[in-house]
Parts: sequence; structure tokens; C-alpha cells
Amino acid sequence: MSYDLVSLNRSNNPIDRDKDPDAYYEKEYELKNTLNFSLERWSRILKLARLYGWQPASTRAGPLYYDVPDNPDIKPLEWNGGYFTNDGQIVTAEDASELGKALEQALDDLPDHESNSPRYVEVHSFKEADDYISLMENPILKSFVSKREHYLSGEGISIPNTKPFLFEFFSGSQKKYVIDFITFCKKGAFEIW
Repeated sequence: MSYDLVSLNRSNNPIDRDKDPDAYYEKEYELKNTLNFSLERWSRILKLARLYGWQPASTRAGPLYYDVPDNPDIKPLEWNGGYFTNDGQIVTAEDASELGKALEQALDDLPDHESNSPRYVEVHSFKEADDYISLMENPILKSFVSKREHYLSGEGISIPNTKPFLFEFFSGSQKKYVIDFITFCKKGAFEIW
């Protein structure tokens, strides 16, 4: 699972989306109008921001929650304000700004050198996986890994190493993701897809 973050205040993209959609979206990534995060990276970057004072303001419902047929018996779904679904929910400009400010405060504490901790570990038994699963705070990721018990026989399964602390996770080359996200947050409101 991954998240596409799409700025609502995009820089001018000279490529016509209808004529060449692939080139258009490639340019969007280049202009940093769109970012992509894995579930693990998204979960950890939000956790890092909270550690540095960000208070989530809740997201606003995106277009998927308003697109209902013209039928009085069908009511729009209630929105829970979460950050962990791909429903096009909207992070407001104020919330994005606060998120970016919190992450800016974290930058000096993130090492420039690479961490020695592996990002993924190979496990061969459910008991061995439990050591890592219990540390996973994201319920979606925890559920996903827990349901993969049948893969734990034989060659094993590679799962995220949840033991390194956030500073290690975003060290070295991974620090770039935090810097890019800070720049992205400065653009204002964005959608999560």
C-alpha cells in the first residue's frame, strides 16, 4: 500500500494531461506537486511530526465521500478525519503548514549518515515475527503482517524492521524524504490518494 499526496496548489505544468498523461504525471513528481510514500514511511513521518509538536487537525472528506447518486435513500458516508486511507481526503493548508513546521524542527536531529539498522528483516516463524509485529503502531500494517502467517513457513517473509527509532529510519539518504515533504507542505493543502 502506498500514498500519493497531491498538492491542491500546483505549480504550472506545461504538459497537457489529456495529450500525454504519463509525461504529465512524471512532470508533477518532478515539480514536487505529487509525492508518493509507502505505508511505512507515511506512518513514520507523521509519527516524527507528532514527536515534534504537530497536532493533527483531522482531514476533510475528499471527493469519494461526496460522489453519491441522485437518490434520497443514499446518504453520503460519514468521514472519520483520518490520514491512513486513500480516499482523496484533504489535509488543510493550516494543517499542512503545522506538519511542515514540526518536521523542520526535527531536521537537525536526523543523522546525515546512514543507519546501520536494516530497514527490513527476514523472519521464519510466527513467534519471531511477533517481536516486530508488536512494535507496529499502525493497525493496517499490523493486520497485514499478522494475516501472512502462512508465508512464515519455508523461506520466510521480509517485514519492516520496526525496531530502529525514527531518527535512524530517516537518517542518511532517507532524510531527503523529510526535506521533500517539508517543501511539499509549504505549498498548502493536499489530497491523500
